[in-house]
Amino acid sequence: METMTNLPADLRVLLLEDHALIALDVETMLLALGAASVTTFTTVEDALSKIDVTPFDVGLIDVQVGTATSMPLAVELKRRGVPFAFATGYADFHMIAEELRDVPMITKPYKEDDLRKTVQALLSRRQQP
Repeated sequence: METMTNLPADLRVLLLEDHALIALDVETMLLALGAASVTTFTTVEDALSKIDVTPFDVGLIDVQVGTATSMPLAVELKRRGVPFAFATGYADFHMIAEELRDVPMITKPYKEDDLRKTVQALLSRRQQP
């Protein structure tokens, strides 16, 4: 059986998810995989207001949050060089701005192995020049 590599022990994850049970499940999985912290936001505005004071290594952001999309947060994370993935349980590809179509996607419901692989892929993007 293959041994799964844990995430870096100092990993700080931004999670944008408006469903509390899903957010708790993702946070539990990420912490079990070794992440240092998961900061969950339920609105785009809240996340945008905190990214200046809280550094993040990667982001996992739901495409649709309530009646809004996460595109303003996605644009800001990209501008800052913070790698992130869109999360969706639906076919939300049409909601993603053209300049963000290269961003990885992870589907809901989250599976621990998919989550680990997605975050590791994001970290490798971050390390590239």
